[in-house]
Amino acid sequence: MQGGVETIKPYVDEFIAFAKEHPEYTFLVTPIGCGVAGFTAEEIAPLFKDAIHIDNILLPESFAKIINDDFERFCRSFDYWADRNADI
Repeated sequence: MQGGVETIKPYVDEFIAFAKEHPEYTFLVTPIGCGVAGFTAEEIAPLFKDAIHIDNILLPESFAKIINDDFERFCRSFDYWADRNADI
């Protein structure tokens, strides 16, 4: 909870690189920084813009809406995932 968005960016970039290297895992991203830390989704979501098209990264709906104008096409929200994997 120290610093600004620029402090968080390297960690998000590292996470995205890791996820790309490990397609065998699925990553359900929470709206990090948007609670006690006090950031808004509008501040944090752009850090995940490179993740929107990565199949094994599922972003919160609030992030996906901000990142992508064509939200319905690229939705990777928890609800999207849950609806399609209800039998798991």
